[in-house]
Amino acid sequence: MTLKDLDDAGKDVRAWCFECARGERVDTNIWELFARRHWPMGLDAAARQFRCTECGSSEHVRLYPATRPYQPPMTGTDMVAAIFFGVRAAAKAKRRDPITERAAQQIAESRAARNAPKRAAAPPPVLVLVWSKP
Repeated sequence: MTLKDLDDAGKDVRAWCFECARGERVDTNIWELFARRHWPMGLDAAARQFRCTECGSSEHVRLYPATRPYQPPMTGTDMVAAIFFGVRAAAKAKRRDPITERAAQQIAESRAARNAPKRAAAPPPVLVLVWSKP
């Protein structure tokens, strides 16, 4: 079975590292990259091109077929709602809350005052006694 066969069947690939027991889902559109670079597309041969991001091993990586996550069809109403709420969320994120800003500024100032280098206590003022001559 090749990467292209899996893509045609509507499946993805799970790359699993047996060294650190970690897996990632890989989109099978990666077969296009393999075709451009003239790499072998069989699952066993293609596994040699993958490296684990956790432990860096490439010799312990194996590829297995995996199902693609379900994506329900999007209607026109769903698309309009997604655009509307996306724009609305972006506008809300742009606005700043003055209360939160003031609280953040006060916290920063208190931390700066707390972390400021301690000054040595000033010595008490010298008491000068003035004697008048009799």
